[in-house]
Amino acid sequence: MADYEQVGLAFTNQYYGLFDSDRSQLAPLYHEDALLTFEGHSMQGRAAITAKLVNLPMQKVQHAITKCDCQPTPDAGVLVMVIGQLRTDADPVNSFSQLFHLKPCQGGWFIYNDVFRLSLHNLGT
Repeated sequence: MADYEQVGLAFTNQYYGLFDSDRSQLAPLYHEDALLTFEGHSMQGRAAITAKLVNLPMQKVQHAITKCDCQPTPDAGVLVMVIGQLRTDADPVNSFSQLFHLKPCQGGWFIYNDVFRLSLHNLGT
């Protein structure tokens, strides 16, 4: 397994473990200038991203990762593409996809870009 795959898989396990247990603990994973696009709405900066994630309208969250694909980037970063299923509170399970761009910093990694989408399809329109 290549180093970038190890980085991506370790990151994925850490990120969703924190998301499911205490979303406020995700803040240190984001770069100060990170950009999140969540369901088509973008926000920039660690504080804005953390506020968005902490204030999502669900209490209980459970992610089940189906697949995690990783690629190296020319700037020594790692792209991490995650697909899986998400259960919130007593709601039905939904599929989701999430893309992260990780960049190295002082011996560690931080999220510079994050794009999240539920995989909802309205085939009736």
